[in-house]
Amino acid sequence: MSSFDPDKFLNEPIYALDFGFMVGDVEDFLEFSESNVEWQFRREMISVQRQAASDALEPGYKEHLETNAKHRFKVSLPLRVRYAALVALITSVEWAIVLVVGRLRVLLPEKPKNANATVFFDDEDRQTYLKVLAGYAQRYHLSIRA
Repeated sequence: MSSFDPDKFLNEPIYALDFGFMVGDVEDFLEFSESNVEWQFRREMISVQRQAASDALEPGYKEHLETNAKHRFKVSLPLRVRYAALVALITSVEWAIVLVVGRLRVLLPEKPKNANATVFFDDEDRQTYLKVLAGYAQRYHLSIRA
């Protein structure tokens, strides 16, 4: 039986888990941020109601404050939160790809300049591609001319 090396275990990246954690963090960020924006909206609306009840607002100003709060908390802030979550997700995917490509043991062929390049590793890859292509062509009623 081989011995367990805790240092190697803790320092060795486990890509599926790491990526799963990153995506889970993005999801948690989105849920937390959206619920926080909703809570802040309710708080702002209560504040406007209290100011209106104490006659501290001029006529029409209450509606102005409510309209501004609705736009800020229902449109502007949720849009920014979703953009931030999208950037975080894209960054997580990019990091995962960089890690996987960095550890890739098979060298991907590069196309020589001004020459045809081999697209498939072997004939089996080529046959698989052609079967998939034919399936999609049939599904979407396309004809392929080569």
